Amino acid sequence: YGNGNNNRLPHDKKTRIAGGITGASGIFSNVFDMLRIGELLIEEKFFDKGFLMDIFKYNFIDHKGRNRTYAGLYKYTDDYKCYIPKKYTKKSLAHQGYTGATLIVDLENKIVNVLLFDAILKDTNEKSKNFFEGYDQLQEIIANRTLHLKEDKNL
Repeated sequence: YGNGNNNRLPHDKKTRIAGGITGASGIFSNVFDMLRIGELLIEEKFFDKGFLMDIFKYNFIDHKGRNRTYAGLYKYTDDYKCYIPKKYTKKSLAHQGYTGATLIVDLENKIVNVLLFDAILKDTNEKSKNFFEGYDQLQEIIANRTLHLKEDKNL
């Protein structure tokens, strides 16, 4: 738990919950790479525009009732658990890792947000009961500021 030495095991709480090394640790990355993926999506260099629009057509509801698309990406909905700020457009996608790290891409406004934090309680290995309320509030603050900066710079 953050001491820099984990006996060569991944620093991943989901792996620890499963009792060791598993294939469920997800993809390890850094902020720069996550931002670059968002930029490539916006620039339509990662996928062509036709595929991106297909992403918004495909839909399934996950086991918690959340609206999702290919690769488990979240799509904008009025449900606060979609991980996308309400002020972003319906052409927004998000991915959240188990511990709370989130990549949000608003394709229409050309905005990429990366939020890195640890939402898992050490003693229970669960997200805090107040996680979604606090997360939603944090996202709205970031969205307001991001949209304000975008307007100021006429991007």
